Parts: sequence; C-alpha cells; structure tokens
Amino acid sequence: MKEKTPDTIYSHQEINDLRGYIVYGLFDKNNKALYVGMSTDGVARPISKSHEQLKEINPGDCLKIWKMPNYDYAVSFEKELIEEYKPCRNKTGVVPVKDRKKTEALCRGCGEEFTKKTQWQRFCSSKCRSRKWEKDNPRMKTKGMCPVCKETSFIVNDRYVCCGAIIAK
Repeated sequence: MKEKTPDTIYSHQEINDLRGYIVYGLFDKNNKALYVGMSTDGVARPISKSHEQLKEINPGDCLKIWKMPNYDYAVSFEKELIEEYKPCRNKTGVVPVKDRKKTEALCRGCGEEFTKKTQWQRFCSSKCRSRKWEKDNPRMKTKGMCPVCKETSFIVNDRYVCCGAIIAK
C-alpha cells in the first residue's frame, strides 16, 4: 500500500503552542479587527464551528493568535486589543471567565431546572446524563451479576460486559 502523506505535521513545541492561554482576533482583508477574544483552551475556541462571533468568515479574513503566559496576562492583553481596535463584533467588552453570567436551563435527563456551568452543559449531573444514555440505548440492559466479578453487568450484543471482561452469555 502506498504511504499517505499527511496535510499537516505538528512538532511537540507546535502542539504546546496551540494549547493554553491565547488571545485571538479575526481581521478582515483591510486589517480591520472584527472580533477579539481570549481562550484558556488554546485554539480550540477560535476554530470551533460553534463560536458565535467567528461563524461568518469571508475570503480575505484572517485569524491572528497571540500566545499568553497566564490567565491574568491574557485578560489584560485582550482588553488592550479591544480598546485599541474597537472590533465591531465585540458587544460587551471583556468579561473574565470567572465573572461570566451562568444561565438557567432544563436538564435533558430529569427535566429539572439547573444553573449551567458552561454554555454546552445539557444535564444537571453526570448521574442524570448516565440515566438518560441508558434509557436512550435499549441494547444496553442491566443483567444480574457478572460471573467473574459478581457485580452488576450489562449485555451488549449477547455478551456480558463488566469489570473490563467481555464474556459470552
């Protein structure tokens, strides 16, 4: 088989540069700032398809990234850039992560109201998420005791799955 050549190869240092604290800005073809933000999770935030302010990217737009040594420096640098460039997509200025408003939501598992810790949180607890998953996946059914560890086991495709062992029924 012919060896496939990857499109991109990242070194150890380059991977580390893509992680951690960054400040990023989306600029148009005339170098006008459209949006400036910061991330505590490296480039994961600015390149995400779900980023509201970066969904619309036009030909000629570019993303500029500044690596920051720590959270406080990132917040201060983001504020400086927003004040200097006055990007049109920044609506409320800088809101540090710890001060961001938490929103109320309904748990998709139990239906109770809870306060979201992140904008993507859908369940009030991991227990609720597990119960919902088990309910939505009927192939997984609790079945008595595992013959190896004597704990509750599950059957998946006619096999016991428990304690790391997969045993035929």
